[in-house]
Amino acid sequence: MTDEEKLAVEARREIERQELMQQKRVAMETNKIIKEQQEKERLRKMEISQKAAEEEERYRKEMEKIEAEERKHNTQWEADWGSREKSKSPSPVPSPSPPSRSPPPSKPRSSAAEANTDEDEEKEGREGFQKYLDDFDPYSMFTPEQIEGKDVRLLRIKKEGPLDLAVEGGIDSPLGKLVVSAIYEGGSADKHGGVVAGDEIMAVNGKILTDMTLTEGQNSLSQAWNRGGDWIDLVIAVSPPKEYEDEVTFF
Repeated sequence: MTDEEKLAVEARREIERQELMQQKRVAMETNKIIKEQQEKERLRKMEISQKAAEEEERYRKEMEKIEAEERKHNTQWEADWGSREKSKSPSPVPSPSPPSRSPPPSKPRSSAAEANTDEDEEKEGREGFQKYLDDFDPYSMFTPEQIEGKDVRLLRIKKEGPLDLAVEGGIDSPLGKLVVSAIYEGGSADKHGGVVAGDEIMAVNGKILTDMTLTEGQNSLSQAWNRGGDWIDLVIAVSPPKEYEDEVTFF
């Protein structure tokens, strides 16, 4: 080989070496970028996992706080009103409002009260009778949200024959609550005179009915009525507008 040929071979080899070095550098840079991306992904997953754990711990503490408040509320409620019945699906009991009976036509309470003044006075004179219990505090049974804007009253109804009070609605209905649909003439609710069609039934004998379906509410009323004792306590939210102080009807 001549000197020129040798120089050409050496130059070609140098070029090949430079190309190999360049490829190596590119490969190393690419590998570095991939490792950086993998590390970022690992850190991102760790951060997500840590946040999930923190959120779960926060939720657990919040639930413990809510359960503690609920236990405190239940303890206070039971101290004031006795043991709350837990069953939401009582065995079938005859409804307190027979479906075969049709409700009587609406009667103006005020005019009926004027026509039965003597009878009202006789009723008020009965021993132990109070149309509404004056010392009832609705906040001892319900939350402020449940009774906001409502005129809540406690009635003590004497058991004189059937209750004869029909209800409609329920928590799963468009009404969203239990509402008196009719008072049958001659029944205990009619004789008492403190509840009329349109009033909301909120509790009976200390049992809250605001979250019950129609069937559950009817069963609770029937059970309370058929249980021992001469009276039942009925908590209602007055259906506005009514002037209850002057509206009493007895038949």
